[in-house]
Formats: sequence, structure tokens, C-alpha cells
Amino acid sequence: MNDYMQMDLFNEGYEPDSTRPHRSSVKINALAGHKIHLDFEYGEWIDAYLQEGITSAREMTDRLVVELSKKEIEVQFFITGKPHLYIPVCVYLDGLVRKEKLEYLFGTEVDRKYQLRSRTTTW
Repeated sequence: MNDYMQMDLFNEGYEPDSTRPHRSSVKINALAGHKIHLDFEYGEWIDAYLQEGITSAREMTDRLVVELSKKEIEVQFFITGKPHLYIPVCVYLDGLVRKEKLEYLFGTEVDRKYQLRSRTTTW
């Protein structure tokens, strides 16, 4: 049985709505898609930006948007102007923090800053 039900104003009972997916499966699929997509396609670009000395997650994301636009790949943006890719870029960077390749410096509503643990870090 799923979490959704359909109510009828004129009937005391309800029927489960089997056309909607479970909330948890949607969340897992969305996160898994970002992780796989970023790890295989964009991780190398983010690694290169880090090697260039870029510390801003927003700047890395903006550069990635420019590269994708050159390849005529459509990028979606939030109403705030921040690219949807910003979230998976931060997830990828946080993964590098867990692997002790990066250090998380600070974050604001607009950006997050990271730095390499060592200038000799190799990928």
C-alpha cells in the first residue's frame, strides 16, 4: 500500500491512488541520477577546476554551465538564477571532503568554498 489516497467528498471511504510512485522511491531515484551523472560525466571537469585553484562551488558550476552550453546541452536554472547543477556539484565536492582530498571552508546562501588539502593532491 502506498502513502497516497484518494478521497471522495460524497463517500465515506477512500481508495489508494496506485498511479503515484512512493515518495521515497522518487527521492532515491533523483539523488542517484545526480550522483551517477556527475561522477561519470562532470567529475573530471570539477577536478580540473580544483587543480586550477578555483575554490568556489558556484564558480565551478558556472564554468560547467558554459562548457555544456558550448556543447548545446540545455541547463536548467532555479528562479534564483542558480543552476540546478549546483546541488550535485556540491554533493560531489562534499564527497571529496569525505575522501580527505578537499577541505570545506565555509558556505553561504549563495556559495560554498573549498580548498585542496594539499597542493600535491593527485586524482
